Amino acid sequence: MGKTNSEITPETKIGTLLDRFPKLEKTFLEMAPEFKKLRNPVLKKTIARVTSLRQASTIAKIPLTEIINKLRSEAGIQEEFMTDEAVVSPSKESPAWFSP
Repeated sequence: MGKTNSEITPETKIGTLLDRFPKLEKTFLEMAPEFKKLRNPVLKKTIARVTSLRQASTIAKIPLTEIINKLRSEAGIQEEFMTDEAVVSPSKESPAWFSP
């Protein structure tokens, strides 16, 4: 069975994404300096398990559609992610566990 777009969604946890698509780790980590912290095995096992792509988008200040579509493309998933929101504006507050 082929991969479907529903495997990479705004609510997908980073840990789940990297478990399903190990080849996406390099792509994901290179998207933003904040993501490089996940090279630390402890952070990868903890933070990545509870952080969604939506939250990662907020932390990195990268549009959610950009993150999801790049990951889908790299995973060989043809369907693009689109949102009804005209502008996806990141929250001003990062999750409590994130420290820049």
